[in-house]
Amino acid sequence: MYRCEVRIFSCYRHLVLVTPDVLPAVRTRLRALGSLVVEVPEIVWAKQPLSIPAIWSKVFAKLHLWNMTAYDQLAFIDADAFLLDRRADELFDDCAAAGDVCGSHDMGDGLGTSPVTFNVGVMVIRPSAERYADILSSLDDYENEACKFPEQEFLANYYGYGSPSPLPAGCKASDAWWRGDVFPSLRQCITPNRGVHLYEPDLYNSCRLSGVPFEGVDDESKVANLKRYVIWHGCSRFKLQFLALCPAAGMAPPYCDLRVVQLFQRLQSSVNPCVADPRSVTRRGCAALRDCRWCPLQLTVGHGQWNSHTSAVGCIPAGWECGTNAWQPNANLFR
Repeated sequence: MYRCEVRIFSCYRHLVLVTPDVLPAVRTRLRALGSLVVEVPEIVWAKQPLSIPAIWSKVFAKLHLWNMTAYDQLAFIDADAFLLDRRADELFDDCAAAGDVCGSHDMGDGLGTSPVTFNVGVMVIRPSAERYADILSSLDDYENEACKFPEQEFLANYYGYGSPSPLPAGCKASDAWWRGDVFPSLRQCITPNRGVHLYEPDLYNSCRLSGVPFEGVDDESKVANLKRYVIWHGCSRFKLQFLALCPAAGMAPPYCDLRVVQLFQRLQSSVNPCVADPRSVTRRGCAALRDCRWCPLQLTVGHGQWNSHTSAVGCIPAGWECGTNAWQPNANLFR
């Protein structure tokens, strides 16, 4: 699906990194749409806590971006993000002066269980073989029993971004980031925010607003903000794919007036013919459709004070497997 909106709104090719577990059928669909499919090995965090949900065990694969030195810049777009406007390509220009990485500020979850970081769901990378090697070496040393979003917190700690630990004696005032608490072998102070550049978050990354419950969109100021974005990042529990399909005529929920919903559902229907039928929103309705099957996906995530239960369901073609259901692997724009 996300290949479709890149083709519509970007002049750059679409690159997809796939790990060995990505099914051949998914790779075939991506290639048929013109994506450049690149297989990469999984990157394993050897010291990953058992409390980290299984769905986030593969997120370190995005670190391969730093090793793709054939490109000057790579714009990484997470699997729950997609383009809304041709101005999305301007992200490259806005990040032209960036060092290693260009992202947006992330305030954490507000519950004290996720620290302040920079958001890695939409970011621009300048590949470097030297930096890639150092990142992997640092990951081998990385220890963080309290982390919630593994690769995001790792990169924040690596680059010295966010809320640092108290400085030990011997750290100079300019070396304001102590890494010894999560990188035991390094035990060093570094310059904060080294190599990190921040782009305009209210344009390229809707993460701070995607927590809006679409079923109750009635705040005009929130709706106005939603319309500003050129890249949508659905990083909250309010996912676009959970909304009932908007009817072609007649009464419709308020969220059907939002362009982001209209575009998402149009693209979703183009890659998954089963969801085009209004009956597809229920298990019984899906069962009545020819060559379609119901795909329930249950996810329970818990960490400290933060607990969430999400029931993601969908009506998919009978030949698809649950898990390949239109939500594609991580995607990247590049030049």
